[in-house]
Amino acid sequence: MKHSSSIRQQTFVLLLGLTLGLTLVFSVLALLAAFVVEDLVLDNWLKEQAVYLEHYFAKQGRLPELSFQFIQVFTASEVLPAWMQAAVLSEPLAGEIFTDNETHYHYRQLNFGQGSGYLLAEVSTLLVVTQQTEIFSIFFAVFIVALLVAVGLAVQFSRRIVSPVVALSDAVKTNPVNNFQKYLPDLPRELAYLADRLQSSFDNMNELLKREKEFSTNVSHELRTPLTLLKNTTTLIAQRGLTESDLAIASRACEQMERTVDVLFSLARANSLPLEPCRLDWILESAVMQCQPWLARFQLHLQLPRSLTLLANAHLMELLFINLLRNAAEHASEPLLSITENEGTLIFENKVNHLPSLDITLSGARNKSSQGLGQGLYLVSRIASQFFWDFSVVINNEQFKVVIKLSNFT
Repeated sequence: MKHSSSIRQQTFVLLLGLTLGLTLVFSVLALLAAFVVEDLVLDNWLKEQAVYLEHYFAKQGRLPELSFQFIQVFTASEVLPAWMQAAVLSEPLAGEIFTDNETHYHYRQLNFGQGSGYLLAEVSTLLVVTQQTEIFSIFFAVFIVALLVAVGLAVQFSRRIVSPVVALSDAVKTNPVNNFQKYLPDLPRELAYLADRLQSSFDNMNELLKREKEFSTNVSHELRTPLTLLKNTTTLIAQRGLTESDLAIASRACEQMERTVDVLFSLARANSLPLEPCRLDWILESAVMQCQPWLARFQLHLQLPRSLTLLANAHLMELLFINLLRNAAEHASEPLLSITENEGTLIFENKVNHLPSLDITLSGARNKSSQGLGQGLYLVSRIASQFFWDFSVVINNEQFKVVIKLSNFT
């Protein structure tokens, strides 16, 4: 959760920094606006007084009685106080003067026709923003309240923004490999698309891992037959020398291994295998020949129509039959196997002493007495599903039946 906490903290700091920055900027702007408005009000008032004095002087030839004690009129620049003359030289028309004793003045030039003067107002007592300290107290209190509200909102917003990301991150961390039941959480808007894409990636990855595991198990399971033939042939060659039949057996075993690996690769990669018309009896006969080392003492009772042709992959169909034959040879209690076909249903039947206590069609499922990898009937079910055949196992009164409902007749 260290990374998630870091995201929360960073988001909170960014939102809080933005809020504080905006609050501070607008607070400074509010203060500046207050001072500017105050100065403009005083300047406009002084301007109105100057216009009144100029009009009165133009009509009467003299200045009127001043209504306010804090204003003074100077009829010439020569009579201005020394501290005011310096300011007038830099800004002759109008301006402000701040003295050392914290007195504040506004002045404006007067036009008397033949000469000019100045109107001077001591406005220290008129300053509201500067003199009224309670305004700053209220402003500061409102600022603190706004700041607290902003902090609370920043916390809530950071949680709301980060929570979907943290939920997605936590789900990704805790989503175990090969778990197809656990899905990423439902998230809003763009994150929903991201979660869907991640879930699809997880599913694809898990499917690829599952196929890779099945491929390695299937390869080790299926290559046992040709490797046994090669081993036996090698032993015979060492005893009696090489014959043409030995070369034929070795050649067929190598060809079978090559075809088996190609087919299993196609299954592992979910590739579509080429389909062609396949004679059921021919494919079964080829599978029986491949399983001779296991079926040497077996009696096979076959009841198959000669003309039954299926649309399938020949080698994949042969692998299906080899696994069924080898399963019967390894687990039958009697050396007898019956293979029949009736109205599109193919049945492999034999007797067993030890009935399986688990679903042996699952990958890796096998009895304690089995010497195999628990992969044979699982591979049969996979091949059957590849051809859209229904595959089931029926066990009743020590009779073991594999039932395959065929399709794709031609």
